[in-house]
Amino acid sequence: MTSKKLLVVDDEIGFAKFVEGVAEDLEFEVLLTDDPTEFGTLYSNDIDIIVLDLFMPTTDGIELLRFLSDNNSNASVVFMSGKDTGVLHTAQELAVEQGITVLGALQKPFRAQGLAALLEKYVRSISEPARSSDRNELPSLNELRQAISREELFMHFQPQIIISSREFIGVEALVRWNHPSKGMIPPSYFIPLAEENNLISEITTFTATRSIQQQGIWKEQGKNLRLSINMSPKLLYDLDMPEDLESYAIEVGADISKIMIEVTETALMSDVARYMDILVRLKMKGFGLTIDDFGTGY
Repeated sequence: MTSKKLLVVDDEIGFAKFVEGVAEDLEFEVLLTDDPTEFGTLYSNDIDIIVLDLFMPTTDGIELLRFLSDNNSNASVVFMSGKDTGVLHTAQELAVEQGITVLGALQKPFRAQGLAALLEKYVRSISEPARSSDRNELPSLNELRQAISREELFMHFQPQIIISSREFIGVEALVRWNHPSKGMIPPSYFIPLAEENNLISEITTFTATRSIQQQGIWKEQGKNLRLSINMSPKLLYDLDMPEDLESYAIEVGADISKIMIEVTETALMSDVARYMDILVRLKMKGFGLTIDDFGTGY
């Protein structure tokens, strides 16, 4: 049997050794470094898995990710970090967009079983060719329906920053899908799939309720952040939506004045009177409104 090769890159040598031990127990040949500048020297095309810390001095994990993309790497990546889980989610999204296979992400400190489960998943994938090929296929419509019911979707909150002053002004709520066997699914795939098959209202409702709930949590913690939510035109066609959204925001303790509803001008052009009815009532209840793609309808 061909040896399986794993590269660990972590400036915390103790943690790197911990990863090495778990991998060796699963019969991986392990290369290890606590100096990210050595990555280019240690990397080769026959490495199967790279376990990568995101936050390191001199060279961070995102820079190494760029290296893998530029070199058309076939290696699978496991991210680890002791920082906010949002950073791990963002790194996974970036990797997927760059065509890199992500096995998973681990929040430090983690147990040996967590890492072992990811490595064993990889071992199974290469020992079962049929399933391995399935891994690279995009999910079906039925899988998207199951993702909604099984709560495989999660929220990612992207910081909004004024570039000139570097002032942090709030977050934009973005929905993401972590498929149990296929990993992170790009929103550029599943959002159009949902729109074409009348599932977008369910996803938008999930996005709105989960993000408003989170705004209420932040407010309780003393961080009253501005929250932007992209709203599906199909929800904007529901005349009860303003009251439902207001009631939920009050229920979870969110600050309505900090919630911005984003809509596209293209959507508004299809039924101006009905949409304006709903938007005016949202504004009257204290929600903020922004219109994307302004001018494209003319």
